[in-house]
Amino acid sequence: MENRRRRRKSVSRVTQISQAIKGRDLATLKDLARTGAGLETTRLRRRAWPLLLNFRSLVDPGTTSLHPDEGQVDLDVPRTGLPKSREIRHTEHAVQRRQEQLRSTVVSVLRMYPWLSYYQGFHELTMPFLCVFGSEKPTQEAMRMVALFFVRDAMSPGLEHVMQQLQLLYVLLKAIAPNVHNLLEELQVPPFFAISWVLTWFAHDVDDFASICRIYDFLIVSPPMQVVYVAAALVKHSEREVLAMERDFAMVHTGLTKLPQQTKEWDSVLEDSWYLKSEYPETKLQQMGCMLARKSAVNTFAATWTRLDPARPLPFTALVATKANHPLAEATPTVKNATNTAQWPLVIATMASATMIIEMAQVTQQSLAQSLQQTLSANAQERKQAEQFLKSVEHGEHFVVPLLQLVNSTEADEHIRFAASLYFKNFVRRGWATSDETEDTISAADRQAVKSELVGLMISAPKKLQLQLGEAVSIIAECDFPERWPELITTLVGKLSATDFHVNNGILQTAHTVFKGWRSAFRSDELYAKINYVLNEFTEAYMQVFATTDRLIGEHANNRAALQVLLHSLNLLCQIYYDLNCQDLPPFFEDHMAEFMQTFHKYLVYTNVQAEGDDDDVAGDLEEVKASICEIIELYANRYEEDFAQLPQFVETVWSMLTTVGAAHKYDTLVSRGMAFLRTVVRNPRQRQLFANGDSLQLICERIVIPNAVLPTADEELFEDDPMQFVRRDVEGSDAGSRREAAADLVRGLLDQFGAETTQAMSRFIMQSLAQYAANSADWRQKDVAMFMATSVAVVASVGALGATRVNSLVDVADFYNTHVVPHLRAVDSDRDAPILKADALKYVTTFRSQLPHDVLVQALPMLTAHLAHPDTAVATYAAVAIERLLVLKQQGVLRLGASDVQPHAEAMLSHIFTALARADSPQKLAENDYLMKTVMRVILASRTSILPLAPAALEALARILAEVSKNPSNPRFSHFLFEALGALARFACASDASAIAQFEATLFPIFQNILQQDVAEFMPYVFQILAQLLSVHQGSGRLPDAYVALLQPLLQPALWAAQPNIPALVRLLQSYLQIGGAQLAAEGSLQPILGVFQRLVASRANDHHAFALLLAVTLYVPESALANVLRPVLVLCLSRLQTSRTPKFVRNFVHYVGAILCLSSGVSMLLDTMDSIQPDLFVSLLQNILLDALPTVVGRVERKTTVVGFGLLVASPRFQNSPSYAALTTPVLLQVTSILMDAAVKDSKAQADQAQADDEDLDSLEIDDSGYQASFARLATLGDAKIDPCPQFTDAAAGLAQALKPAQSVVASSQLPAEARQFLSTLLQS
Repeated sequence: MENRRRRRKSVSRVTQISQAIKGRDLATLKDLARTGAGLETTRLRRRAWPLLLNFRSLVDPGTTSLHPDEGQVDLDVPRTGLPKSREIRHTEHAVQRRQEQLRSTVVSVLRMYPWLSYYQGFHELTMPFLCVFGSEKPTQEAMRMVALFFVRDAMSPGLEHVMQQLQLLYVLLKAIAPNVHNLLEELQVPPFFAISWVLTWFAHDVDDFASICRIYDFLIVSPPMQVVYVAAALVKHSEREVLAMERDFAMVHTGLTKLPQQTKEWDSVLEDSWYLKSEYPETKLQQMGCMLARKSAVNTFAATWTRLDPARPLPFTALVATKANHPLAEATPTVKNATNTAQWPLVIATMASATMIIEMAQVTQQSLAQSLQQTLSANAQERKQAEQFLKSVEHGEHFVVPLLQLVNSTEADEHIRFAASLYFKNFVRRGWATSDETEDTISAADRQAVKSELVGLMISAPKKLQLQLGEAVSIIAECDFPERWPELITTLVGKLSATDFHVNNGILQTAHTVFKGWRSAFRSDELYAKINYVLNEFTEAYMQVFATTDRLIGEHANNRAALQVLLHSLNLLCQIYYDLNCQDLPPFFEDHMAEFMQTFHKYLVYTNVQAEGDDDDVAGDLEEVKASICEIIELYANRYEEDFAQLPQFVETVWSMLTTVGAAHKYDTLVSRGMAFLRTVVRNPRQRQLFANGDSLQLICERIVIPNAVLPTADEELFEDDPMQFVRRDVEGSDAGSRREAAADLVRGLLDQFGAETTQAMSRFIMQSLAQYAANSADWRQKDVAMFMATSVAVVASVGALGATRVNSLVDVADFYNTHVVPHLRAVDSDRDAPILKADALKYVTTFRSQLPHDVLVQALPMLTAHLAHPDTAVATYAAVAIERLLVLKQQGVLRLGASDVQPHAEAMLSHIFTALARADSPQKLAENDYLMKTVMRVILASRTSILPLAPAALEALARILAEVSKNPSNPRFSHFLFEALGALARFACASDASAIAQFEATLFPIFQNILQQDVAEFMPYVFQILAQLLSVHQGSGRLPDAYVALLQPLLQPALWAAQPNIPALVRLLQSYLQIGGAQLAAEGSLQPILGVFQRLVASRANDHHAFALLLAVTLYVPESALANVLRPVLVLCLSRLQTSRTPKFVRNFVHYVGAILCLSSGVSMLLDTMDSIQPDLFVSLLQNILLDALPTVVGRVERKTTVVGFGLLVASPRFQNSPSYAALTTPVLLQVTSILMDAAVKDSKAQADQAQADDEDLDSLEIDDSGYQASFARLATLGDAKIDPCPQFTDAAAGLAQALKPAQSVVASSQLPAEARQFLSTLLQS
């Protein structure tokens, strides 16, 4: 009876798991994986684990040729056995096969992310995944996610970070099992007994496959630190046995290592570990023990894992900055800023600060090795001291020479050498490039020493170090080559080997890195000089390597391993060939074109089973070579067709290849580039004869275009299984390299030269497909391909913002719409078995929105609105995209759909979208569809102030969404559009009814408070901007509302200002505080902490412009009496920065700020008095030596007006004219301010900047890129510009200057200005 109940319960659980997988119910699936018996069976795990591990959510980074640790992998894999299970065959052949798959999987992950270091145990961690999935591809994807997000710390250059985690295990044991902890301390047992538990997720220590899978179920739905909690729970479960062990170090250590084998109650252990984590979360645990590195997988997991979305794959570098090295390779402890911003003003003894002489420690290999070793220490204080030492000596002369010597030292520990190479690369990145905004910290001698040794060192160093050194080469070459590094190419050529192609591949990769930037560079004499220099030095050696590689491929035709290396070499050679030919056809390659093209043709038709990859989904080296050759011949057909005698041969070859190549995904790039080549050729009138035969066009359409225009089965499955990814690929053009899009491009190429013939040929196929669909509506694929081909034939040119911009005159777009598109849009519930046809119809409207008549668009709008309620996510999303694009469509600068067209449907649009979003079952799912939220934003913007009747309901819906997604922000685009929608709603609703502000504050403040309390970093900059907007509505009240007063002190805490993305938004918010209640803040003594923020910002080159924006608000919005009390320390800080760290940006902002002070009613006397209090006649020197030259550099209409008017008031003031030292500067000042107004070049450049600022208010066409969206800070464009104008009474600078100089007309007349300038000012004053 009991067994039957248990079986029924298990069957019920299996059903639950299956339903959760089918419905993609991740919350339920995670709960089932975490609790009870986990996911029960291997079959279920094979389906569930990809969902739980966020498969396909990372962009494929490509692969390197070899990873330095592959040798160790080769040693470890043969020793790896299979877990014990009846499900797993243990024959010799089966074991050998699994080991081959294991090696391939581990190596592929390492090659994708060469900055990862392999550790012994990673192969054991991988084997259970391989046994579950049974094949390499899903296992590779699983291990990629596990390596990057769960065991990344273990894959850093050393195990120091893992040991830190194990130290936290002891902290846990002290809290939950003090007796065991005391025993381990007494016997001095280190935590090494648990290292294999953590590194292999117990796979090394547990033989039973079912138990391993149960542990894996639990760990893949938990944060990376969970395995440490499992280890602690396991020891706690075995506490009695541990305490009963003989009190001997060896006995206790050995006994602890055997605990996993002896444990049978894994369900209980895992459950206890979960509750253990809730009681001692990671942050608390680190505070109890040691702080892990900021970029540890433990500390970044919450912020990165939640951003993963298979619908929008990201590169891993967008989540965690790596830059070709492990994030922890540069890990530094978090140091809290000790500056007390309330301590104001600063005490500065003198402007002429005494020079501080620091005795630098002698830098040697030994001292560097010791310091680098200490940077890997688990002791935070030791790390900090080592890092401070390195920072203090790296700017000293001759620092880099012993550093490179340490990299090259074969006697040094390999971890130290790697740390040295990493430090060197980052040293180069930090300091090699110089600009006006940076200081040159590397001496000329050190620069020369680096360039003379680096290439040779890169080649002789171990492969693990080559990655770091190679990147340093590319950084230096970008800055110095060839002017300051003429020997680079001769050095590379001298290092090429006739036998070692591993070395050659490193050199070729370095050369390609140096050259590939030429592909997108604008033509210039400087660029051509650089290319010619390379050609003179490089081409002969290049051709020798090219010929040798070709010969060796033939000699090693049956050697798979050798072919892999040689074909990779050939692909690099092809890429370099393109680099060297991309700008112009060099004489060398023109002379040797026949030899090169013969070889290219040879490999375009080359076949060899030993050279082909095993995976049909991933292009191998041979496919990449062929694709690179197609890229080269397309370049030649496009640019050098007159010299390209082999063109007809390649046309025939590519044509033949495209008709015979397989349908496997690995050929997609090759096919796409092949069709791109044909498109380029067919568009050339001089090659018309190659296709002039009517049969040729028919064959191209029939055998190349049509087969590749059919929707792939994988895309059909994607439409059903992952509709958001399908839409995103289509809308955003991420499928631009697909066969289907390449086929469409080829059709457009044919239309250029054979418009009527191509239209006729394609029309036959289109009509045939439409007829087949009409005869059998179940055959919807015929209608789909007909719609796609009709669009391809009709669109001659298009851009994303407008859709089709030029159409085929032989195609009646409107007629096709009425006949074949409208039937799919009339009723929402039509096409139930083929929703993709509705998607096609909606895409047709989007594509031809500029061609369809206005009345057709107006009639389409209600149909599109109705489809927002379609149950299929893809269809509803395409409807949203269509509406959003229609709402920004303009003709001659005027929106084609006005507010009167949109308003009748606005309520339904918002209602349908909010209903669709409400169906989401998690914050991640809710935020998945940013297209819907973008349409909400667009509807509000299109409605403007007429949104007021809908505002309460819209605000309530948006607030609910914000409260939900703030629990787990996962889609930055959705978040941005959400806040843009809120900002637009508040802006227009409050503009219509100022009393609406109360509802906005009552609704949003609790949510904002929760976001700030929970430290939701992604949303905080947005919250500060919305708060600034809401506070600005209170303008005119004269006092700050109590709620904002209570918020001020928390806003000034240093922790908020330590996060760079917060700074622009916080400055905007403080500007609003000062604008509304500047006098109140001054009276209550709140200026001091605000000026403390200024003190912090002005010291930073990255943030000094924000410092001046804040200071400008202080200057204009607080009473002048209060300003006078703080102006001296403010100016002292600015003058100190001018003296010690002057940059053009800082000087430009300082000049504008001085102009703003001068515009105040008593600004001239206040400024001059304050300057004299610092040092007599200081302003005279400042004006003469710095300010005068900087006046014309001020950018921006308001900024220029302020500067011109301010300095005009200065010259006209009696204080200025009555002082001989000041009066002597009258003519220079007038000349500069006049030149700003007269200089046509200045006017033109400034006009462009002004236009860019004016464009900020073009909300009708607002796009996320236009709004300044980026990872660090996203300005909300719907809030409008917050520019502060110190002299709003003047509409332009000329009028302001005329008014300022009126009291001093005689001074102007008597000045020594050039005649043209004097006449200009005279005319200005008379007007």
